[in-house]
Amino acid sequence: MRSIRRETGFSLVELTLAMTLSLALLGAALAVFANAERGHRDNQRQNEAQDQVRFATDTLARRLRNLASPTDAGATPAQPLERANATDLVFRTVNSAASANPVTNPQNIQRYRYCLGENETLWVQRQTWGAAGDPGMPADPECPSDAWPSKSVAASSVTNEQGARAVFTYELSSDGSFSEQSNVAPANFPSVVAIGTRLFVDALPTRPPRESTLTTRVFLRNQNRVPSAAFTATLTTGTSVQLNGMDSDDPEGGRLSFAWYVDGVKLANTSATPILTLTSGAHSVYLVVTDVGNLSATSITRTTTCSSSTCTPFSP
Repeated sequence: MRSIRRETGFSLVELTLAMTLSLALLGAALAVFANAERGHRDNQRQNEAQDQVRFATDTLARRLRNLASPTDAGATPAQPLERANATDLVFRTVNSAASANPVTNPQNIQRYRYCLGENETLWVQRQTWGAAGDPGMPADPECPSDAWPSKSVAASSVTNEQGARAVFTYELSSDGSFSEQSNVAPANFPSVVAIGTRLFVDALPTRPPRESTLTTRVFLRNQNRVPSAAFTATLTTGTSVQLNGMDSDDPEGGRLSFAWYVDGVKLANTSATPILTLTSGAHSVYLVVTDVGNLSATSITRTTTCSSSTCTPFSP
């Protein structure tokens, strides 16, 4: 006798429970996939922001290595740095293209500005000049400034200002010692030997990935640095003194001009090795040397006391 096969299916409760479990598993899988996709997208955005900042710092480094220390600026000390603040850097560099104005701009100099503006943006501005000559750096401190002929975004997602962290730092050399500052006065521009850049990057400040840091450091090989002034004073015969300023030095190996001062009065003799004939009494002598970029240095002051026939050795 054949048995009758049971053909009953799932009950409504069983079907509902199976569907609920399936939906839960599918939802969990979709959530994991969505989180992975968002994480990948966030990492990609952070990487793109880092690449943009890296390109900006590499470009800045190339321009800093090509600094221009012009020698045709008349009586004005010709320094490539024109502003050196924590978030604002202005410098002159040489344009690699042929000069369009060989008379007014024979060295083909141009001016660049890098500054940190609002909305986490590092801006770059450029200024060139034509037949009228160098118009001077625009004085407007706003970043970016419409007083500059051009402006463009060098990098975005720069979060330095959120923590009041300097973008630029400057290494100064003085008397054989070194120091690092985030703001440099114009009088100290010739002492700057290197510029460091430190940019904090965070494309998504409210969620991972975390903030990253990119740094560079450029030695200013074309920076015109202050010369050093030194001289010797040798007694010859009677009250005659041989001065020698050949111990003075220009860091770039350029030509120096010599100005001698005796008792505070500048001598007409501008050679490196003049001979003096001193009168009776106490006398002081010092030397001022000036390089081709119009940077000057003053030596120590040496003193002597003379009679009608001889002088004491100079001190120190």
